[in-house]
Amino acid sequence: MTGAKLYTVARKELLLLSRDLHGLLLLFVMPLVFILVMSLAMQDHYASRSGAPLQVMVVDHANSATAAELVATMQRNQGYHFAVVPPGEHEAALDAARRGNIDLLIEILPELNAFAELQESENITDQEPVVVMKLPAHTSRQQEHIFAGLLQEALGRLRLTTLFETLNAQDLGISLPNEEEMMGASAISTTYLYGNDPANAPSSVQQNVPAWLIFSIFFIVVPLSYTFIQERQLGTLYRMRSMRVSPATLMLGKCVPYFGVNQIQVALMLLAGVFLVPLLGGDQLQLGTNWGSLIIMSAAVSWAALGYALLIAVVARTPEQAVTLGGMGNIIWAAIGGIMVPAFIMPPRMQMLSHLSPMAWALEGFLDVLLRNGGWTMIRDNVGLLGLFGLACMTGAMYVYARMR
Repeated sequence: MTGAKLYTVARKELLLLSRDLHGLLLLFVMPLVFILVMSLAMQDHYASRSGAPLQVMVVDHANSATAAELVATMQRNQGYHFAVVPPGEHEAALDAARRGNIDLLIEILPELNAFAELQESENITDQEPVVVMKLPAHTSRQQEHIFAGLLQEALGRLRLTTLFETLNAQDLGISLPNEEEMMGASAISTTYLYGNDPANAPSSVQQNVPAWLIFSIFFIVVPLSYTFIQERQLGTLYRMRSMRVSPATLMLGKCVPYFGVNQIQVALMLLAGVFLVPLLGGDQLQLGTNWGSLIIMSAAVSWAALGYALLIAVVARTPEQAVTLGGMGNIIWAAIGGIMVPAFIMPPRMQMLSHLSPMAWALEGFLDVLLRNGGWTMIRDNVGLLGLFGLACMTGAMYVYARMR
């Protein structure tokens, strides 16, 4: 008998949802638009984090072998792409920098040759600059300081090479290390913590697809609470109570169809990241190979969202209250949980606050699977937090419903 009641409640809820066009648009169209817009809008920002080289234009006023050697030395750093132009294109280079078409503009002055040959004034502090950095408005102070360090290293290498040549020419009878040994190039080892492959570095689509997918899953609160309140106003809930439909059966019956809707949301949004975003010029979402963990995370997020939605539904008295409570709650969860603003660019205190949001647990879990190919041991903490959150909300919803008059 309980099974028949559960089936009837679930079927009724599915019929109501199929007639709610606005609710379906909210659940499917809204996250798709957010995924497309945010993935494409933030692509350049994430590209700089994921290894795409910064564009540097070099105006060579020195026009010498020393200047070419300086550029060649800097080109060893794969984080930058250098384009050298003659002095006659100086104004065009400045215009490109002002428009933000390049990330850095440097001018190599003729004084570079004397600098490299250790010819300088008696007072070192009065040394004239030999390279001028010109920064577009979008270049951050961090990028400025990092490139300045690279430039100082390259200038130091030029002088170091001249010093080696001078000492070797004097035939002192000693063996001098080569330049690479002196700079310790072979003493550095790099390991990538997201798969040991720089091609797997985080991209805009890998942040935004799971982020806005989670946001849309939690927005199940709007259609679910709307139908719940409508049934209460029409007296349907009271008739079901008179038929001895228990709170647990009612809640579970409402969860079943919406749980299915959530899984459809997950599948469609992931497919959009894999196929649709690349068609519009964005990066392709990499799903990894750990399908079991992906399914577990999808189920855990849906459970937490449904528990939250049911709690809002039984607490709110009107559809307007439900939209206000559920919508505002979702926006707050998203704002502090790294959905709207990625947590890694938040200040430390905000990052600590983000751990209070269930959306943050969900996002971290999805990133563990999609980005780090994590298994159960990696996602279990976030799955546990989502499970407890959903259970607490579900228990609260059943308690309030049981006391409803």
